[in-house]
Order: sequence, then C-alpha cells, then structure tokens
Amino acid sequence: MPRPLKFTKLHYIALFLSITGMLSIVRCVNPNIAYNHNSNHKVLPLNDTTNNAPSYDLTPSTSAIDNLADLEITTSELPAPTPTEISQNEDVTQNTVDTATTTPKPVIRNPRIARHSIVVDSIFLRERRPLTIMDEKGQRIRNRIVSVRSYHHCFNDLNDVQLATAQAIGINRIEDRKEAAKRTDGLVFVGDNPYYGVKELTHSIPYLVPRAAICLEEIARAFIDSCVTKGVPTHKIVLTSVLRTEKDVRRLRRVNLNASENSCHQYGTTFDISYNHFIPVETNRGNATSSTRLKQILAEVLEDQHQLGTCYIKYEHLRSACFHITAR
Repeated sequence: MPRPLKFTKLHYIALFLSITGMLSIVRCVNPNIAYNHNSNHKVLPLNDTTNNAPSYDLTPSTSAIDNLADLEITTSELPAPTPTEISQNEDVTQNTVDTATTTPKPVIRNPRIARHSIVVDSIFLRERRPLTIMDEKGQRIRNRIVSVRSYHHCFNDLNDVQLATAQAIGINRIEDRKEAAKRTDGLVFVGDNPYYGVKELTHSIPYLVPRAAICLEEIARAFIDSCVTKGVPTHKIVLTSVLRTEKDVRRLRRVNLNASENSCHQYGTTFDISYNHFIPVETNRGNATSSTRLKQILAEVLEDQHQLGTCYIKYEHLRSACFHITAR
C-alpha cells in the first residue's frame, strides 16, 4: 500500500516561491497589469465654477468628418505617433489667416494625429460641470490628496513622440524674435490671468497655438478647483517656458546642455509648468501650503488630462523642475 504524501513546511515554501516567481515573470512582461486602467477613456467632466466653453473656435470642419458621433473611436484606439513619422510632419502646417470670427487651424496630414485631434476637440467643447463644494448635508467637501503612483512612470512621454504631434498641429519654426513679431497669426498670447501666472521668460515668448492655450487653461482651472475641493488654500500654477525661436534654442543650449536641439517648444504646442513654484491666491488661511502637496494636486490634474488623451507629459526633475506638456 503506497504511503500517503505529506506536505511539510518546505513543500509550502517551495510552492509559494514557485507561484511568486511565475507572477514576477508575468509582471516583467506586462508592467501595467497590476493597475486598473480605464480602457474606454471616457470623457470626464472637468469641475469648474462656470459653464462657459473656451472662446476659441475648435469646431471640426465638415470636410474632416460629417458627424462626430459616427466616428466611434476612443483615445485608446489611437496609438502614439512613431518616431518615423517625425519627418512626415516637418512642413505640414498652414499660416494663412481665416476670417476674423474663427481661429486658423493647421492642416494635419498625418491621419492618426488628425483623427485624435477631433477627439480632443470634442473634449474641450463639452459643457462644464459646476463645481460642488458642499455635500447633501451642507458640509464642506474635503477630498483626499492621493497624487500619482510615480511621477516618472505616469509622465514619461519621450521627446520623439511629442515632436511628431508638435510638428503636425503646430506652426512652422521661427528663426528669431524679429520674425516672431510678424508671425502672431495663428497664435494666442498667454500672460498672467486669474488662472495661472507666467514667470519672467528669458528663452521663450508667451505665445501658443489655440489648442495648447486651451489645454493650459483647462489644467489651470482644474488645479484651482482641486485646491478648493481638497481644502487647500487656492494657488495658481506658474508657466516657465512657452514658444521658443530657433535662436532661443541655440542660446539655451549654451547654458543648458540637456536642452534639445529639436525642441517641441519651437512649434507653439508645448509649455512647461513648474512643480516647485505656485502663486498663492488666498493668503489669510493660516500656514502656507507646502509645494510638495501642491505638486501632488497638480499631478492628479495632469494625470486626468493625460488619460483623456489631451496632451503628452514628460516629468523633468533635474534642472528644469517642471512638467513638460505638449497639446495633442
């Protein structure tokens, strides 16, 4: 009669190590399997105190698509442009001026980027939801600050990916400030306002294409709303870099070796937001809020926009200390 098998402590340990090893292999093959991603990328309403959509004209042209509802695509179906597409987008923007009631739009020849731009337009044109600061019992809502799991992991869109989109939806590069003064058509001036502040610019000028200006405003408004709902004294974000001419890029590379020669900032689609400096709006609410907590709130806002597919984001933690953002 065969002897019954007996499981000793060593057997259990060996079984545990085997299962752990298998799970580790699966995790290495697919690092994102442990996270709960929203594969549908549903359009999430941004909290705001107003119901007014941005004033820029981003209505998709009828020649591009007859009915947006018939498109039936989501951001998850639109893979990021490959580096090989960069050369296809070098000279694909138009600088002609439309009528006074509309904003000039670039002609996007890359079909994937063009399709995605229509989805982004629909997000920016949606109706705003009023900000809710009281619950049903009349108590002040105070949401927790959760930040993101990792700045490097969540915001790691490489320059090659951002560059393909910047070249497709942005303006042609500008040689110097003198030429820039003649090339303001198709650009929007960005300066200090109720939603964000602009640091003194030394290597860039305060202009963006309309799509990027709207993206910036959405981020700034959502950040202020988040401060309110989390019970944090209201602050404004600070813009540290915007549109750069080719001469600006050359000057910057003399003092910052990490600056890219083929910078996305040259196309008016890209801006940098500091995560160390914020402008306090409320100064009479006790102790000052640490920049670490404000950085965490900003990261939450940026992750929402990133998941919606409205922008690419790169976390720059060395000399720049900013979130490098390119509108899509």
